[in-house]
Amino acid sequence: KSTHANDTNDSESKIAENSSAKLAKKDAGRSVATARRGSAKTDEDGKVTVGWETVRWEERFKDLREFRSTYKHCNVPNHFEGNPRLGHWVNKQRSQYKLMMDGKTSTMTTGRARALEAIGF
Repeated sequence: KSTHANDTNDSESKIAENSSAKLAKKDAGRSVATARRGSAKTDEDGKVTVGWETVRWEERFKDLREFRSTYKHCNVPNHFEGNPRLGHWVNKQRSQYKLMMDGKTSTMTTGRARALEAIGF
């Protein structure tokens, strides 16, 4: 019986893994509009962020931390050859940070501003 129970558990595990893989593949193919509907969150400022947007921001922030670790500053050139998207992203963060600090409408959140400030942005 224990062999049969192990076989059943193995089969259930494989089914769960296959289901997870299928769901991940399905999620990867969802449209942006669908992703927006399903993963919106409200942050501490009351601003709504979308899951994919948060992930992308966190990826760029990680890139910025790596840049800072290498170059000892956060002044990424707009056309940084090592990571062209990072230069554009940093420029946008500076613009949005300034808007937020001036009390204007901005996509910058307090949490993101704190994270940027913590690394010497």
